[in-house]
Amino acid sequence: MTGDAWVAREEVRLLVVDPRAREVEVARFAELPRFLGAGDVVVVNDAATIPGVLRGSTSCGAFVEARVIETEPLRAILFGPGDHTIRTEDRAPPPRVFAGDRLHFPGLIVRIANVSPISPRLVELTIDGGATVAELWRAIYRAGAPIQYAHRREPLPMWAVQTAYATRPWAAEMPSAGRPLTWEILLALRRRGAEVVALTHAAGPSATGDAALDAALPLPERYEIPEATARAVNAAHRRGGRVIAIGTTVVRALEANATAAPTASTKFGPTDRVLVEIECQAQEGLSPQVKVDLLNARGDVLRTLDAPALTDGRLRMTLPVASLANSTYVLRIEAAAGEQTAQQWVAFRIAR
Repeated sequence: MTGDAWVAREEVRLLVVDPRAREVEVARFAELPRFLGAGDVVVVNDAATIPGVLRGSTSCGAFVEARVIETEPLRAILFGPGDHTIRTEDRAPPPRVFAGDRLHFPGLIVRIANVSPISPRLVELTIDGGATVAELWRAIYRAGAPIQYAHRREPLPMWAVQTAYATRPWAAEMPSAGRPLTWEILLALRRRGAEVVALTHAAGPSATGDAALDAALPLPERYEIPEATARAVNAAHRRGGRVIAIGTTVVRALEANATAAPTASTKFGPTDRVLVEIECQAQEGLSPQVKVDLLNARGDVLRTLDAPALTDGRLRMTLPVASLANSTYVLRIEAAAGEQTAQQWVAFRIAR
């Protein structure tokens, strides 16, 4: 899309920079296959965009708009009166809400579980009235609309905010770097010998209308890297091939953890024994110092865990899942050796 006209996805302009030849070329996405070939790996984010904008009211009858940004746990950003045709930063603030308050939307009642200390607009919700998760999804898809902004006034249909290869509904907003990629382009890449693989990353909101909350973006976002994708990326690095990340969500997921398959959709119970094993190598003569922090889904550090000594260059530790409440958690593992540091992130959920 550009201005008020629709542009065919494959006709979107593509800026190609060749650092070795010091050349820049303006092409079209339809031409992407001619720049790639055997040995290259293209990584896409296959998260589908959810229609997460719900318009309803508080129990007192005050208007409230909730933009669902995550479903596990259920979190949303609240707005007051208005719609997407008003610039986000000019939208009225939402009514003041507190933990325990109910919000009413078509076919759905939710309760405020907690209000973020970052901003009163960011809330965690629980389903009220005995509704099931299936009923939550039905309500979202029946009454919801995709997040959009004032630069485009007409309401966008759901197909306009999906990539051609979208699968699981994880994204609050479309991973838009992949929008120009059609199946014809993807198949042409494979015919050229390039490998196309996917990961899933819950792309979050671009703006919230709250300065403090905008400064905290991006909020923690769950992601999942399949083992096949990690193997393809690592193999490309070993053979000197190129890894083309389609969009910043793919970059963030790969940089966070390119060798494992972290997923906050994996559930563990209180009696499970969960072993984390990560390779920690350093230059000869240096011994990595490892620090492991346990974070909540908002990115707050809950505690620093005791990291055992490395064995054969690997960290092996058991997670204290028995002491954790039902929620999403993230391990931040940092290894330092000399002047070099590296981080790895592992996300998981506790569900009883």
